[in-house]
Amino acid sequence: MPFPYFEVAGTPYELGYQHGELAREQVRGFAAYLLGTAGAPPEAVLAATHRFLPLFRRHCPTLLEEIRGLAEGARISLEEALLLQIRGEIAGVLTAEGCTTFAVEGRHTQGGGILIGQTSDMAPELEEYFLVARLEPKEGPRMLMWTFAGQLGYHGLNDHGVAHFANNVSGGPLPATRPGGLPHYPVKRRLYECRTREELLTLWGTLPVCSSGNYMLASGDPDIFDVEATPTGIAVLEGPDGYLAHANHFLSPEFRTSDTDAQALPDSFARQERMTTLLRERLGCLSVDTMKEVLSDHRHHPQSICRHEEAGLGRMSTVAGLVAEPGAGRLHVSRGQPCRGDWTTYRI
Repeated sequence: MPFPYFEVAGTPYELGYQHGELAREQVRGFAAYLLGTAGAPPEAVLAATHRFLPLFRRHCPTLLEEIRGLAEGARISLEEALLLQIRGEIAGVLTAEGCTTFAVEGRHTQGGGILIGQTSDMAPELEEYFLVARLEPKEGPRMLMWTFAGQLGYHGLNDHGVAHFANNVSGGPLPATRPGGLPHYPVKRRLYECRTREELLTLWGTLPVCSSGNYMLASGDPDIFDVEATPTGIAVLEGPDGYLAHANHFLSPEFRTSDTDAQALPDSFARQERMTTLLRERLGCLSVDTMKEVLSDHRHHPQSICRHEEAGLGRMSTVAGLVAEPGAGRLHVSRGQPCRGDWTTYRI
């Protein structure tokens, strides 16, 4: 069974309201889940969301209007709607997550277009809170996202061929003060405003983040690149051979140290090597179907790209596989492990 899907259109407030109304039960359930797993009284968690309000007002005021619409459409408080955009930046909410991303230039694919995507690994019970949304704002590019119910920025693409996927990375620089910057989810949403590599990198120069994360990006063939983002700045990784892979440890010389390697997920290094090998071996014959097989790979189990809960790695499981064709405006999504074969194709 595919993830729930809906389409919304209109002003920022209308986008949020429709999202909240159409996915009300999922949104309310996800907010309750975050409050129940935060390791602090709900009132304290909700009060902590106010620390981020000045950053939202400064860097994404339009998104704040969408958040207000979401709250009213889902019949939750503004603080609960904010929590959905903050998620991992309030202590205790986010456990380890172990995604593996990739991007390949069109010169190496059967169809001649970029392929980009990932596995998404996290606590298996979170699968029920995901959906796929197509957004048509009154102003700006259309978007197609796989995301948590109520979370307004996550993985996907826009109608200008910009696509982004992401990895958690550990051990990076910390902000001088907390929060010090935005959570990553509003940043992911703002990336969909861009049309080119230059716009993406300019935007990165204006948006501070409060923790480290990795972004696999495409902005029109042959342009694929990777951004490791930290509170102290970004590092850009290129794919001179026409492909890129990233797991859950820093790769750039700007940020990678023995300390960051020691704090990374132990299985990250095996997944990084395996994804790189699988791409390199298939250059010239890569397709959507080939990438579905790659994302289903179980070599080095339990340290495999396609992760199963029985591996016992912090209760993580692959809750979805994602393969995007930015030039064609298509997003292919598996519900659960990619090896199950439960894939659905969405069009922007």
